Amino acid sequence: YYPPPFPDGPEAAASRTEITALPGESAARFLHVLQPTPGTAAEPVAMTEKDGVITLAAKGWTLELAPGRAPKAVVTDPADPAPPPRDTLYLDGRPVGKLEDGKISLTALLRVRGTAFTEKDGVLAFDDVTLRDGEKSPLIGNETVESGGGKWLVPAETAAGLVNAAVARDRWTGSLFLTSRGRPAKTLWTMAAGGSAADWRELVENGTFRFEANGVFVGTACFRRTEVMDGVRIRFRQGDVRRANFKIEVSPDGKTFSTVFDGMSSGKAEGFETFAFPAQTVRAVRFTFSGNSQNQWNTIDGIGFRIVTPGK
Repeated sequence: YYPPPFPDGPEAAASRTEITALPGESAARFLHVLQPTPGTAAEPVAMTEKDGVITLAAKGWTLELAPGRAPKAVVTDPADPAPPPRDTLYLDGRPVGKLEDGKISLTALLRVRGTAFTEKDGVLAFDDVTLRDGEKSPLIGNETVESGGGKWLVPAETAAGLVNAAVARDRWTGSLFLTSRGRPAKTLWTMAAGGSAADWRELVENGTFRFEANGVFVGTACFRRTEVMDGVRIRFRQGDVRRANFKIEVSPDGKTFSTVFDGMSSGKAEGFETFAFPAQTVRAVRFTFSGNSQNQWNTIDGIGFRIVTPGK
């Protein structure tokens, strides 16, 4: 069964219990038991709670989670489970195929997802996405699209945005696990340089999320469609006592950017602060954060985009 009942593996944080990292060998063995071999059915996971201890159990393993102590994983099946395949992409627990230098076959992903698409004369089209063979596309971070004999290889994290899925990487096997989101996504893709890409996407998609990066951080968001926008709202941590240094750039096509703000926050806002600019068509927004008036940390609790007219 994968993903497990907590977000990103045994080192992630649960709501009522702090889950610390398992020893490397134990964690690897635990994940090997947890993940089924592609093509086999996942074992159901049962959860019980007693005296503050949460127990997860399935065929071959149990995991106890309790506040204030490391998780206890026990392999109950004496048979040594075979390691799962390496460098494999999964969508909602179903194997899609092998990663190729960090890229995946978009057409294979669409088939597993059950999404209809058309491929004709070097053009791949599905949902509101159109990709052309040999062209740089803002829809996939301005990388060149190559059909590759019908595979249409794209970066795995970018593919997650295209199909509206959250992405988690298994550090032990190098595999990627995509989980379909229940809500419509704002963006086709997000990019982060100098900080956590997963946290940056969560901030952009949810609007409120604690994001932290030290030094210079550059974060970009490409929307699913063009929007007429006239400002950005940002909530800085301790925004009423220190001033954040940052720049905002916008692009109508995801390729060419122009600066609409370059300066500092007021240092007087307890909540969201609005940074307005002339209304214009926007497909992508790029932020460059460079610390604050007290230190080099960029700590953001929320981001919002002022949409004048919904895009097409």
